[in-house]
Amino acid sequence: MKQKKELPERNSRVFELIDFYSNGNVADFARKIDFDHQKLNRLRNIDCRSGKKDYPDVSTGVIEAIITHLPEVNLDWLIVGRGGRLKSSKEFGGIDQKGNFEGRYQEMLDKKDAKIDSLNREIGSLEAELEASKKENVRLLESIAFAQGDGLAEAGL
Repeated sequence: MKQKKELPERNSRVFELIDFYSNGNVADFARKIDFDHQKLNRLRNIDCRSGKKDYPDVSTGVIEAIITHLPEVNLDWLIVGRGGRLKSSKEFGGIDQKGNFEGRYQEMLDKKDAKIDSLNREIGSLEAELEASKKENVRLLESIAFAQGDGLAEAGL
């Protein structure tokens, strides 16, 4: 029985990221980094087309896509296996090795909260405007009914 070659370390690190960010789902990870999932899948299969029957190298395109879309990934770790998978909290605003993105998303959360407050104020204003419109409609209907009543009185009804 033929023994399959061991996956190269750099390819293994890419699949470690796929496991970390997408629970092993290559297509999901490919969407996250805006890259072709078929090209990522090829990294774990021996390529016989070139005649050398070896795993394809991780291309600079894959590395660039990962670093562009996941800037917290430690480039040294990805390329040569040096250091941790993620940059330290000091290097990247509150991200720890477990993937907790404290600092990075706090600003987004603050903006979201401010937007919610703004929308709640707008809703309050619109509700007050609606209530005023309802009162105006009632006043107009009463005015119309009164005017119609006067017309009926003049007609002797």
